Amino acid sequence: MYFYLNKPKAETNTLILFKYKNGSEKRFVYSTKISILPKDWDFKAKFVKTSKGRTDLHVIAKKINIYSDFFELLQSNYEIKGLKLTHEVLSNEFINKFEKQNSLLSVIDWFDVFIEEKRQLATNTYTKYIETKNNLIKYEKKTNTKLTFESFLDFKGYIKFAYKELNYIDNTLSRNLRFVKTFLIWAYKKKIHDIRDYKDLKLKSYATDHVALTKEQVLELYNYKFDNEILQKVIDMFLMGCFTGQRYSDYSVFDKLDYSNGFIRTRQKKTKAKVVIPVDSNKRLKKLLDKYDFNLPKIITQKFNPYLREAIKVLKSFQHEVKKTSYKNGEAIVTVSKFWEVVGSHTARRTFITLTLEDGWTYKEVMQVSGITDIRTLMKYDKVSDERLNNKTKNTWV
Repeated sequence: MYFYLNKPKAETNTLILFKYKNGSEKRFVYSTKISILPKDWDFKAKFVKTSKGRTDLHVIAKKINIYSDFFELLQSNYEIKGLKLTHEVLSNEFINKFEKQNSLLSVIDWFDVFIEEKRQLATNTYTKYIETKNNLIKYEKKTNTKLTFESFLDFKGYIKFAYKELNYIDNTLSRNLRFVKTFLIWAYKKKIHDIRDYKDLKLKSYATDHVALTKEQVLELYNYKFDNEILQKVIDMFLMGCFTGQRYSDYSVFDKLDYSNGFIRTRQKKTKAKVVIPVDSNKRLKKLLDKYDFNLPKIITQKFNPYLREAIKVLKSFQHEVKKTSYKNGEAIVTVSKFWEVVGSHTARRTFITLTLEDGWTYKEVMQVSGITDIRTLMKYDKVSDERLNNKTKNTWV
């Protein structure tokens, strides 16, 4: 009896299989429905590599041990009774235990399995899934309930919990519920549950008041020299996003091998979309890439925005106040902040899209560079400036 990988040479997650061979009996193979990266598998020990700090691997080890423990108990019981543990018997016992009852793992356990399969996603998305799972754990503890897949059919209790305990606004909660729904659809496809439709698991979201930089602000950032080396590197990275329209997870890992004939041609990490980014025709972008010889600074994602705001708060064009309206349970909440306080890593992508459209680029051209494939998504990024509206009005009515 041992475990082995379905695709041991795969570069992505592959299933862990349970195997038992008894003499002339047909070998018994059963899928644990749990996946792992081959690099995290000890092929000699035929088991998960467990190391300090890798709680995810300890979770996987714990889960597959359930299968071996069940087999050993089964084997012992049949020996005591003097019965033969045939392939047919094993198949029926495993199906009855792990498929018909489907009570081996809790919803949270299955969420762990789901997250492991999503490990190759962009860091921010992967982190959001972990955050969603932790929210569900908090909800279980707060309400002293055990989540089942049926619980999600009427999830009003969780929504109240998210408003009160997590202090979520509507857009944050709406996004959180979409992550939950993605997990539930995954579990349905894996035949972990048989609930086809979670149509009520949604919440209205509202257009956001995100900001974009003007061209003058971008140039002020580019020309300003920061004494703090870390802050200068953060600004350089942010400008990389303003000049290319990429997400931080993409512009932070540009590869020199992708650069040829004046362009970067690559695929985005999150969506796998193919992008073509002009480099040589943008002298400022080319200068930044040459400065680091494409070996771009590594900034911890969680520290990027705090560093960014620390840097830009000293600049004159970032001092004006902006109003932001968000909604909680449908009620408007208005906050007023300094412009620099609401700028984040994703502002760079929004800035690129806004400025290029203002400069006359077509939607198709912007989509080719940014990697956005849905025009409705592109329109959400486009922050129409007062100056653009004034110019258009003058051209129409003068």
